[in-house]
Amino acid sequence: MLDAKGGAESSSIARVQSGWKKFKDLLPFLESRAVSLPMKGEIYSTCVRPSMLHGSETWPMRQEEKAKLLRAESSMMRWMCGSKIEDRAPISTLRTSLGDIPAITDQARNGRLRWYGHVERREDDDWLKKACNLDIEGRAPRGRPRQTWAQTVKDDLRDLNIDRNMAQDRKRWRAVHSRGSLTRCKRFR
Repeated sequence: MLDAKGGAESSSIARVQSGWKKFKDLLPFLESRAVSLPMKGEIYSTCVRPSMLHGSETWPMRQEEKAKLLRAESSMMRWMCGSKIEDRAPISTLRTSLGDIPAITDQARNGRLRWYGHVERREDDDWLKKACNLDIEGRAPRGRPRQTWAQTVKDDLRDLNIDRNMAQDRKRWRAVHSRGSLTRCKRFR
């Protein structure tokens, strides 16, 4: 779902709402004191988080979308751990207690870079690759241009210090773009 001007605001709102719906469906399990925190983190990572990140590979991710996802995830983690904001427990501590869950924005970035690798490995005359590299002619409107998917990927590559030509080798690309994130519960792999 994209907005009329090419943004992903409505899509991020819909995905956060979907994540909350799934979270509330699993709430009896996720707030139970009989279940260990790492098990809650695993259930969250496999059931709730994918519903929040569905389709995020194609979002031109701005700071507002990142903040929405992080706020929702922080609230859910506090709820699972039984922590209140007044307790001032850092979210990093909650992530560790839930089984070293990486930040949702890191997982969205990895999905975006994985998708970018798929697109880059396609043939040059493929319609998807042409659409991603499409330059729109004409005058640009006044003001700062909106964040694009290509700009988001370019920023991700710069932040991780990755060369875009590495995407041609699938195994190498997978190792390079996922190196910056923590793995989920290692004992379940």
